[in-house]
Amino acid sequence: MAIRAGPDAAAELEIALVLGAFIAVTSLFSFLSLGTGAASLAGAGDAGYPVVAAGSPCLEAVWDIRSAGGQNADTLTLTVAPTEPGMPVDMARATVTVMTPCDLETLTYSAAAAPEPGAWTVAAQENGNGDAVLEAGEIFTLQIRLPSPLPDGADVRVIIRPESAGPTVLTRTIRTVDGNAPVPA
Repeated sequence: MAIRAGPDAAAELEIALVLGAFIAVTSLFSFLSLGTGAASLAGAGDAGYPVVAAGSPCLEAVWDIRSAGGQNADTLTLTVAPTEPGMPVDMARATVTVMTPCDLETLTYSAAAAPEPGAWTVAAQENGNGDAVLEAGEIFTLQIRLPSPLPDGADVRVIIRPESAGPTVLTRTIRTVDGNAPVPA
């Protein structure tokens, strides 16, 4: 076999090097993104960082959705707690989506005590330290201000998706008879 020199050989070598680098980087990325071997990378007993599957929710509803606004509900309130003790949830970076049979709205986070229509906020904290990060042992009350009021009997789905975790989905029927009463599941 003869060794070739020239522009064709250099181009072929360059293509081979780029292809090899591409395979190495994609293999490493898939290995880390799937969480495969996370415990073995950081040590046998400690994973180094919390690993939660992308599809598993890290929030649970402690108190159910409550609605307020008279005949038509314009505000939903619900209370959430973390399900993973070692995984804090930055609620300011979470996405809240409200779905009805006729509408789909992604709401914006607001640090204000009373959010504007189309926004949501952390209205109260139990055992919290004042920031928007939900940690083990803390319970947050979320106040969701709907973009448009919902009538009594309307079906609503609230989807809370924290960054890098699966969504928490609550599907309920609005009951506006008593704005402070829990909505039946």
